[in-house]
Amino acid sequence: MKNVNILFETLIVSTLFAVCAFGELEVGIESAVELSADVSSSKVYVVEQTTNLLDASAWESLDVSYLTFSNHTARWYMLVDSPQKTFRLVERDAEYVDYAMDYMDQVADTMPESMGSFIDWIKKEIAALVRVAVKDRLCRSIVYKTHDAEGMVQKVSGLITAPNTPATNSWPMILYQHPTQVVRMYSPSHASVNILDDQLAWFLADVMRMCGFIVLEADYPGMGVNLNVHPYCHESIANSVIDMIPAATNFLAEVAPNIQWNGDLYLMGYSEGGYVTMVTAKKMQEDYPGRFDIKYVYCMDAPLCLSGTMRELMLDATADYSAPYFLPYFISAYSEIYSDTIPEIAFTNSIVNNVSGYTNYPAYLRARLNGDYTSEEISAIIRKVVPYEGPSSAMTPQIIAELEDLSSDLYQVLNTNNAYNAFNPEIPVKLYHNELDDCVPYGNSTNAMAYFDVHATHTTPELVSYTAYIDGLGSIHAGSFPIAFSLAFLDLYIHAYLEE
Repeated sequence: MKNVNILFETLIVSTLFAVCAFGELEVGIESAVELSADVSSSKVYVVEQTTNLLDASAWESLDVSYLTFSNHTARWYMLVDSPQKTFRLVERDAEYVDYAMDYMDQVADTMPESMGSFIDWIKKEIAALVRVAVKDRLCRSIVYKTHDAEGMVQKVSGLITAPNTPATNSWPMILYQHPTQVVRMYSPSHASVNILDDQLAWFLADVMRMCGFIVLEADYPGMGVNLNVHPYCHESIANSVIDMIPAATNFLAEVAPNIQWNGDLYLMGYSEGGYVTMVTAKKMQEDYPGRFDIKYVYCMDAPLCLSGTMRELMLDATADYSAPYFLPYFISAYSEIYSDTIPEIAFTNSIVNNVSGYTNYPAYLRARLNGDYTSEEISAIIRKVVPYEGPSSAMTPQIIAELEDLSSDLYQVLNTNNAYNAFNPEIPVKLYHNELDDCVPYGNSTNAMAYFDVHATHTTPELVSYTAYIDGLGSIHAGSFPIAFSLAFLDLYIHAYLEE
């Protein structure tokens, strides 16, 4: 019961911590950007691997060096000193603890003497909280090598956060795969600025760290330091997740040997992150048998069925569909990988070019997938097509015909890239999906379960259906995220710490 209390206290406290952070940043992001001249560089660890995919040499001792990183906001807090409202930047270390304590002293000085003991108690509680939330942790960005879909080497980045207690301890590891992110500055490795991201990719990783886990969160190719085309919902994206493990473990051995991995591994992800989670688990099982001790896999509201549910969504979604930006993101990825053999999927052949006000609409649209534009901005461009009846209005008749033809090469490619295709899990797999999901339909998980009912002979995956969501977040899919995450992480925590 004590561990359960710790879990819930941590979740509650971390939520309050996020609210406090939002409050501090409320003064103005433009002011924070103006501070870039005050910080010449931030530190990002670069891990140079001797090879790229997991083999014996990838586990050798690696060189670790500092890299000047262009994003000045990485791993820094912006603090506001009241009442002067002046800005300063501090690293997330003991200075933050000192700042919190100094602030409490100022508060105590303004309180009646009778409140002194109460303030002292509050100070002790906050000191304990800040130590757990900020001081006793490691949070770093790392850059490492992996392969793309064609086997070419590329550098990618990600976030590692871990409990950093003075004594040597070993911890279970979570590979957390974040939902679709189109804004580069909100990549997990960009750390503190990511608290402005509505997905809270960095924040959720830190919540899990506070509960006693080493957490690895890959940016994915196309995000973070990588400028290549993002392989949206393509099975090759698993490479960047798997290759982060030896990079991170060697980094810990070099920089923080007191932080050790106990070998237990959990995978979880929401939306696109759920897709990445399943294809990663499949690749680990198939390509590296016995290398990883995967305890549980959690896929939440994920686009698992590309050839069925998601293909039908591309064709049939109506004008009120809230996330049309996913269509050019998908076409861009599959154009990059398959256009040589399937000319219809080439971006210029897939997207209409008769949109008023644009001399080259496909080129203009694809240029907006470079990490500088939000999903709302990309969706607004999609809706410029007239008449706009849904995402398919932006597609040419040729690509629509390919999607409708169940014997086409494109359909076969989609079938191959279904997250569950050729996956006979030997590890426990749990799917979570809101039956009302309006962006990534529930059929993705029911189709996956139908496949597993026939092909899963080792373990029986489980589907947890729910209908609750938080209203007012733009879509049911967005509002389902906190619900699914809470359900899955609670289950994960129980398996990691409460089961005998």
